[in-house]
Amino acid sequence: SAHEELIAYSRALEDRLSMAREVLGDLLPHAASGDYERFLADATVFMEFLGNIIVGWLWLDIGRVSMDALKAESTEFPGEFYREKVQTMKFYFTYELPKTSGLAEVLKNREGLTLKTPENLFG
Repeated sequence: SAHEELIAYSRALEDRLSMAREVLGDLLPHAASGDYERFLADATVFMEFLGNIIVGWLWLDIGRVSMDALKAESTEFPGEFYREKVQTMKFYFTYELPKTSGLAEVLKNREGLTLKTPENLFG
């Protein structure tokens, strides 16, 4: 949030971190009660969810460093290099980070579909 141009992205990441806390708040009681099967049932979904948030944080950091370099008129790399980094960060926040909402919905679902499939369902 040190750069006006990045404040909206910083807030978006803060929202995703709050979402991660909420998801963990739903999952951790399963582990605490010893229900490890339920706790780990959607581990792959959780890794995708958290991974997308971490990559968002990394892109925001790249955006911040790039904005610092542009404002300082750094000559280490051409200005276009830094502008492309900021543009890629914006792309990630627009097209990839929002996917975490759907993943969070799956993780918070209490139906447990991956745990209780009827034996005769698939023949």
